[in-house]
Amino acid sequence: NWVKIVDRLSGSHSDKVEYELLSYDAPTTPQFITQEAEINTNDFIIEWGDYAGSFNYQLVENGEIIFEGEDTSFEVLNREDGEYTYVLRAVMDGYIIDGGSLVLRVYFIPPKPIVFSPERTIDEGNSVTINWTPIEDSEWYSVIVQDESGNTFEAYRGQENETTLEDLSIGQNRIRVNSMVDGKTSEYSDSIFITVEESEVRGFPALLFSTIGLVALFIIGLRFRKHIENI
Repeated sequence: NWVKIVDRLSGSHSDKVEYELLSYDAPTTPQFITQEAEINTNDFIIEWGDYAGSFNYQLVENGEIIFEGEDTSFEVLNREDGEYTYVLRAVMDGYIIDGGSLVLRVYFIPPKPIVFSPERTIDEGNSVTINWTPIEDSEWYSVIVQDESGNTFEAYRGQENETTLEDLSIGQNRIRVNSMVDGKTSEYSDSIFITVEESEVRGFPALLFSTIGLVALFIIGLRFRKHIENI
């Protein structure tokens, strides 16, 4: 990574000046592009820069070669929680240059589902179907419903990524979903809200009884007034 320039004075066969130019931009060893980090996924990609003159690269994980080839990236799959140290090597013509090291700490957290519903308001007595994004290798999904009074119950637990909710309480119902992957439970999804409106048929008897009660009170009042007047 250096260049030598020889400058000889015009017309001279002996006097000369030599310059050596060093390149501080070009790496002297192969280098990772991926930065050291804590990651919450067990599948990830490690990238590195081109190294001039190399035939291929070796990627070493905790002392074992896991990749050898011309690519400048490699996808690591299904890593358990823990700390992983990576070393990059450039294979040159007859020798190998060890590059920098990279430490990644894996703590897998399952992604939370995203919930969808075609209906956000339904009439009392009707059902509603919701679905959510599938999570790879999910062992189960759980659907939690909370009504306006704060009562909470599990409406579904299973491996399908949709379910039909029935007999929801009148008013606003909060719906959330989570899942389990590799024995770990995800965070709950963002909430969706489904409002159940009281049916007119159900409200009619109450209105009727209320009206009858008012009429009865009115008649009793009239009779009591006449009774007072006759005394």
